[in-house]
Amino acid sequence: MIRLCGLSVAIFLCLIPVCLQAEIYNDSRQLNTEQFARLHGHAIVVDCRSRLEYDVLHIQGAVHIPSGTMVGEDLERLLLQYPHKPIVFYCNGPG
Repeated sequence: MIRLCGLSVAIFLCLIPVCLQAEIYNDSRQLNTEQFARLHGHAIVVDCRSRLEYDVLHIQGAVHIPSGTMVGEDLERLLLQYPHKPIVFYCNGPG
């Protein structure tokens, strides 16, 4: 967990192979603030929180895809747009 301007969020890195024809496998792990800072700017950041939470405060450049509405096509679109970048998801943690 990290503390971001008074907002606690969990950040997860998900490395997904570009091969979309096969089943998508992932290597996911939780990142600390330092690890995220090294990746920021080199990764796609997906904010999985609600629209209200995103509107109040979000990481600059983050793509908003709420976890309740996220579908495989959303991830496929990101992978096609940015095939060589890792995807970092962040939310308020387990709820």
